[in-house]
Amino acid sequence: LGLAGGPLVVAILLSRIAMSALLADVGRYHAAGAFPGSGRLVPQLGADQEREVPAATAMLLTALGRVNEPSVMRTVMAYEACAVGRREMVGLPYDGARSPTLQAYLIAVARAYVDAVSASLGSPSRTADEAFARLTERWPDGVGRTALRLLTGALGFFPAGTLVELSTGEIAAVVATAADPAR
Repeated sequence: LGLAGGPLVVAILLSRIAMSALLADVGRYHAAGAFPGSGRLVPQLGADQEREVPAATAMLLTALGRVNEPSVMRTVMAYEACAVGRREMVGLPYDGARSPTLQAYLIAVARAYVDAVSASLGSPSRTADEAFARLTERWPDGVGRTALRLLTGALGFFPAGTLVELSTGEIAAVVATAADPAR
């Protein structure tokens, strides 16, 4: 993550990741043709439209931002996060010539977790354990697993199967996560 340089550098990087995460959906609206005044909501996108989202995100963020380091970094993170999240459809970003950043994986994994625990139309929401199991299958590579571990640490829950050391010094395995993982 480039954490050398102290707390200010970390705060700047985290704010850039957060801004990229907030802007990562801008390409969905372009692909769906849902612009202000169009009267269209963003429906479930088709496969061809989903393939357009990473490039549309990069194009719109480049057009909206200035060409400076923070803007370029946000654009790259958002583009890579969109591509990593759709890699089954669009393939690897940069045709595999360069690996996406850990920051992009953090955004993509966090967004996938929110999608996994949120109720889709006509279906119930998933528990944190179910969402984590699904994401473990979706992110089998090293960087994806690292981002998933960082997410679970940030959320503060221990998914089923995690080995923990009790205050007595004994080792135990988590059998299930509470309905409210924060508890």
